[in-house]
Amino acid sequence: NRITVLIIIAIMLLSAGCGSRSEYIRLVELEQVLEQNPDSVRSVLYAMPTPKEERSKALYTVLKTQADYKCYEPLESDSLMLEATAYYGTGKKDYYAALAYYTLGCVYTDTENHLAAIEAYLKAKDLFPDTLIRYYALTECLLGLKYVNSSAYDYAENHLLCAMNNADRLNDVHTYCISRFNY
Repeated sequence: NRITVLIIIAIMLLSAGCGSRSEYIRLVELEQVLEQNPDSVRSVLYAMPTPKEERSKALYTVLKTQADYKCYEPLESDSLMLEATAYYGTGKKDYYAALAYYTLGCVYTDTENHLAAIEAYLKAKDLFPDTLIRYYALTECLLGLKYVNSSAYDYAENHLLCAMNNADRLNDVHTYCISRFNY
């Protein structure tokens, strides 16, 4: 874990001072490490200043919120994620727009705003590109769980079955187990 932090810091230092493009590239590099080392990425994100350029700021907000979520830090406000979702919009299928709405759904899940979480997950699901990725399967799973909590069992069943099938296709044991357990 310390080695990962050192690698991330080295990447950031090597690309520091090269303008907003390198700032964005650093964030994309951090995103690639987020799934395996959320604590390390969270430390780096909290140590760096908030980017000024809008594209970088939107991605920074999504990554910082995801790092908090993955580290089980309570997500208490939707204001930053609403800024990120406004930046990305809903005009076309885009991975980062989908990830922003997925993350907004995570915020609403933590704040127990279930209807807003369902709405955010539905938007995320529509925005994911047509290739199957882990966050799409997670979105289906979490949407299914929200429907279970709302006693909309027909909708829940459909989403949880899709989540299981897609998690199986992705060899994603975590998502498969969550959806299978709740189905």
